[in-house]
Amino acid sequence: MTGTVALLVLLADLMFPQHVLDQSLHPPFPVPPEPRLQTDPAADMAAYQAQQTKWLESFGWTDRASGIAHIPVGQAMRQVARDGIPGWPSDKDGKK
Repeated sequence: MTGTVALLVLLADLMFPQHVLDQSLHPPFPVPPEPRLQTDPAADMAAYQAQQTKWLESFGWTDRASGIAHIPVGQAMRQVARDGIPGWPSDKDGKK
């Protein structure tokens, strides 16, 4: 058994001679290229949700040149419930 392990180590040493070139990295570590992995996914998700919530609850231009704006989602839902969607069949039309 010991002889087999020694033979495998020797075989691996012959098959992978570049292992001699491996070296330990010491701080400061090199910065990997973009895109980088998240270091704090929970904080990233919280920031993303805060940004999206702020956008959903605000007024603003989506495309000012075309005259397209966005309104708070709550207001939009009340407006659709009150007025309906143009061209959308309603119960008033006798269709269910």
